[in-house]
Amino acid sequence: MRPSYSGQRVGEVLFLIWAILCILLFIGFPGKESYVQWSNLVFWELLSTKLERLNPASDLINLLWSFAGMVIFSLACTSFGAYVAGKIRIRSQLSTQTALTGLALLATEFLIGNGIFSLIFLTLAGTFQLKPAYVIALLGMGSWLGAGQLKKNIQEIISKISLLKERLENGWRRDILILSAGILCLSLLYSTARISYDSSAVYFSDAKITALSNQVQFFADYNFVASAFQTSIQFTALIQLFGDQAARMFSWLCGIIFIIFSLALWERMDISKQGYIIILG
Repeated sequence: MRPSYSGQRVGEVLFLIWAILCILLFIGFPGKESYVQWSNLVFWELLSTKLERLNPASDLINLLWSFAGMVIFSLACTSFGAYVAGKIRIRSQLSTQTALTGLALLATEFLIGNGIFSLIFLTLAGTFQLKPAYVIALLGMGSWLGAGQLKKNIQEIISKISLLKERLENGWRRDILILSAGILCLSLLYSTARISYDSSAVYFSDAKITALSNQVQFFADYNFVASAFQTSIQFTALIQLFGDQAARMFSWLCGIIFIIFSLALWERMDISKQGYIIILG
């Protein structure tokens, strides 16, 4: 016997109350003091001084500039990856076309271009030649080589938007989708927060001093240089051209790529709607 509509609503309300209670408990105890956002719910008198230091206009301009820089860098990686993917005929390996195939292919091209650029940047940094002029030249070359193929791929994605709309109309949780997209957009504000832990001690610090010196630089007592610069070298190039905040946003974009692959796998494996909601969560 299926539960009544009122019974379902009661369950949803109880679940919402439980979620709010968990969030409040986290804010009240382990999350009341954070050195990442530099928040402290113990000393409320510090809040006014922090608010006085805010400059909304300047912060918004920096946010938009950094976002534009991250997008330009990512488009260059994707364009170059589209050129390479066309040469090795990755598209011919696709057995079927789905609503998310185009996005997954675009994400694959981004990873290809990003990987090749990182190897080139690391080689230049190892020879003391990682200069902004060279980075601009490489990104420009990559953008030019794959511009036509990238445009074609984007057009194919746009042509399949109707399939995604059909999925939304046939049972996908539109509210979950909108909420997840909103959270993703708001998470960009984390790029303005203080960095801490390994990000501060290794990845961004190594990238910063490498960007300033145009060569590979790292802490003398650090033993994981290769694993750190596998990701830090892209941060270095972004810092040289667009600043620190753009480099922080690059991690956000890599998270978007992971989400695209997860959703594409979900569609390919025909997982239930509950599994889709878990992936978006």
